[in-house]
Amino acid sequence: MNNKFDSKYQTIYFEENKKMVVQVWTSATSEINDEIFKAEMLKVKEFCDNFVPDFLVLNTLNFDYVLGNDMQQWVFENINRPVISSIPHLRSAFVMPETLIPKLSLEQTLDGPKRLAALAYFTNEKDAFSWLLEKE
Repeated sequence: MNNKFDSKYQTIYFEENKKMVVQVWTSATSEINDEIFKAEMLKVKEFCDNFVPDFLVLNTLNFDYVLGNDMQQWVFENINRPVISSIPHLRSAFVMPETLIPKLSLEQTLDGPKRLAALAYFTNEKDAFSWLLEKE
């Protein structure tokens, strides 16, 4: 598998030296629909399944799509739960957008009914990377 994926809506790459998958959404997400979003999210899961990272950075600063309750549940059941079940040590950093509604919908999606992994929220990638890579 290639260690980088680019689409109109996101870039995903694997940093082998850090065992880190990074997902960066683009502003084109303002044009996305549920089916495209599902396909894009399945790419993230595919990267996690193939590379089994220690760390995951989800950069949503440019994410501009409001997830409905049904889509939030789909993400929790089809992406979050299986990834965390197969990689229980995964630490995730979420770089949040400034706008309120997408921020809330994404937070709810990751939190789901019960948080499944070590997860923290940041406003920039630098702080997210620092938190992920700090020594415990």
